[in-house]
Amino acid sequence: MKVGDLVTNTRASLGIPKGSVGLIINKQKSATAGQYDDEGYYVYEIQWLGRRMSHSRRMARDLEVIE
Repeated sequence: MKVGDLVTNTRASLGIPKGSVGLIINKQKSATAGQYDDEGYYVYEIQWLGRRMSHSRRMARDLEVIE
């Protein structure tokens, strides 16, 4: 996933139902969890289409890229 991809939400949350469509507007790498964990993970900022809460942050496991 990269900035500019259209995605769909696979996990419902307050104000953002499952299946909502959005645009990735930012991607940030998290800090590592421990001294032996060198992978970390990415957190994506999503601009949701047609929602009052205009954007939120999600992890990759909660998103699917629309092809």
